[in-house]
Amino acid sequence: EVHGAAGKDPFEPWRSCGYLYEPIELTAPARRIWLAGQKLGLRPFQMPMAINFENAARALCIRCLTCDGFPCQIGAKNDLTATLLRQAQALGVDIVAGIQVNRLVESADRIQAVQCVDRSTRKEVVLSAPIVVVAGGAIQSPGILLRSGLERFPQHHLIGRYLMRHCNAVIAGIFPFQTNVKREFHKQLCFTDFYESFRARDGMATGVVQDIYSPDPVVLKHFAPRGFKSLAAIAGGHLQNLLCVAEDEPQYENAVTATAEPDAFGVGCLQVRHQYSKRDCERRDYLAKQARKILRSAGALFFHTYRIDSFSHALGSLRMGADPNTSVLDSFCRFRGIDNLFVVDGSIFPSSGGVNPSLTIAANGLRVGDHISRTFRTV
Repeated sequence: EVHGAAGKDPFEPWRSCGYLYEPIELTAPARRIWLAGQKLGLRPFQMPMAINFENAARALCIRCLTCDGFPCQIGAKNDLTATLLRQAQALGVDIVAGIQVNRLVESADRIQAVQCVDRSTRKEVVLSAPIVVVAGGAIQSPGILLRSGLERFPQHHLIGRYLMRHCNAVIAGIFPFQTNVKREFHKQLCFTDFYESFRARDGMATGVVQDIYSPDPVVLKHFAPRGFKSLAAIAGGHLQNLLCVAEDEPQYENAVTATAEPDAFGVGCLQVRHQYSKRDCERRDYLAKQARKILRSAGALFFHTYRIDSFSHALGSLRMGADPNTSVLDSFCRFRGIDNLFVVDGSIFPSSGGVNPSLTIAANGLRVGDHISRTFRTV
């Protein structure tokens, strides 16, 4: 149920076929950005979206404003819980909440057990299986491996290293009119015109600019500085935002490391160190400048830049590769030296690219899952 139009992205990679569903029509806020970009000679395109707009056999998308920042309460967004996990449960998979993984128990080059703690009872839980797949994200996956005593493996010093998170910013344009009177869904557009602008200088992608929802007035009021809360809520209806996603370079010093301090459940805490390079910030600021041009072309009078400091795009702390000297995992995301241990999440990335990594994480998970099913069919 992915809605998209192949061939519209100027830097689209090869694909074997088109999308099965056409994009939905642009809502008024998205059309405003579309026309503004075209006026500047840019090539906006509609982002492919895995949302149920047509299948009446289940909940249809109502095109509200919560799609980007919240789980879908009606199940119309085709995320993991609405698709693969639901199908997996029907096939007998058990999904257990509240179990925190502490460490893996390795012996004879195999993971023999997974030691966990039940956060509700604080009791130890031990699990075992022929194959262990770690998918805790670029912060927690290296944390599990760091707590597992894998120092005898040659690539141990790379566990947790080369952490990336993209160098992102949201550019808010303040307009002299209400930007979304009907309060419609409008995260529909992307610009890749600037993707290769710094390739010759940095050997890296620059990134993308894409439409993104404006926070609800309640959210704006909560996060606004004291004295400006009511003003921020009132001004919220006059905002339209663009998100800039810039590639950041992998640096050995940016890392997840283990500490001796336990958390409330006795699991070792982690420490995260990350600092952008000067060139990371230059790529982000270049995209921000282009985003302001688009918003100005759309009618914005004033601008505010919010630099994102979260790890929502955390990547790279257990990088895969062909060279054992520079990678923790092989090309099928198997931990080098342990036959039955795989990692499939954002930590496997050797570089971040200049786009949201979610679909690449999903595609790689399907690729590695297929490899496991074929290679370990008799296990």
